[in-house]
Amino acid sequence: MTDEPSTGDHPSAATLSRLIELSRGVHHGIALGDAADHLTSTAPVWPTGVATQLTLATTEGLVRAMERAGQGLGVDWGHENLEALRRWATAQQVPGVAGNRTGTPGLLSRSPAFGARRGNAPATVRSLRSGPPAGPGQGSLGAHALVRTLPFGVLLTLHGPSLTWPVEELVGTTHTHPLATPTATLDALLVAQASDRSVPLAEGFSALLENHAPEGGDLVTKRVGAAVTTAAVEPCDPARVADLAPDRSAASTLAAAVYVVLSHPDPHELMLAMALASFSPEKHGTSAVVGGLLGARHGSTPMLERGAARLELAWACDALATDLAMTAMLTPLGKEPDGAPWLPSWGARYTG
Repeated sequence: MTDEPSTGDHPSAATLSRLIELSRGVHHGIALGDAADHLTSTAPVWPTGVATQLTLATTEGLVRAMERAGQGLGVDWGHENLEALRRWATAQQVPGVAGNRTGTPGLLSRSPAFGARRGNAPATVRSLRSGPPAGPGQGSLGAHALVRTLPFGVLLTLHGPSLTWPVEELVGTTHTHPLATPTATLDALLVAQASDRSVPLAEGFSALLENHAPEGGDLVTKRVGAAVTTAAVEPCDPARVADLAPDRSAASTLAAAVYVVLSHPDPHELMLAMALASFSPEKHGTSAVVGGLLGARHGSTPMLERGAARLELAWACDALATDLAMTAMLTPLGKEPDGAPWLPSWGARYTG
């Protein structure tokens, strides 16, 4: 029989448990939304989409960045993110992309599914080959940076909205359009807000837009605000999705996703939400964001029950989501009195 933990341990244990479940919900939700085309498939295993691959790579980079910070080695969010994306490109055998410059293997690189071609990521590949465009108006506002930075909302749940500044470094490695960073920042903030189940979803989103709108993102904030208002008066309407998302940009993707989530906010409506998201021009990005926000709201169980458990990278979503939450709270991971680490395999998983 083990000793009971002290009273002071209970709040930390509860916080960690909730953070792990939030992180799992976000990751499994993104993966399920990204694979929405397969939700009626009878195949035993469903393929994941490229946005899920990029999300997992970004999460791995986040964990490495926080590990380095915890060990006092200095932290460069953008560098760790870029190296993680290089590992993805190496696994994909993308021509013209230099390999991971540190030579550091990743957990994901051991999975054939991570190296399977599941779609195109032109802005990411272009940036890995030659760096992101620096000229005015040349940067991408595509949805991949929006989707892959959603898990940063897990850190905002723990540390509050003042920690949004690393999002610029994460986004800027591939997407340099002036609206790319504020759009992704707002998306991560919405994840943190969605996780607060003490506040009705629409009310929480409205308060967030009023009090914590990202700097330089007035246009995006207005568009998302319009989505919140439209969902209140005209929910569940494919025509409204088309109005809110006239193109495939990240700003349109986020506006459409917020409208869909508020139209179908309950776990049992997940399939309806994915169907409504399909009317967005960027349907995969929209459904991935919808899944991430609903996963933040309801946790991983509804996502797993509705198909996320059948995805080929479900194990990676679970492992990296857990690692992200643990690193956010416990970095640097502790050691036993004899110097042995709590998790002996941790160093092998996140070397370098």
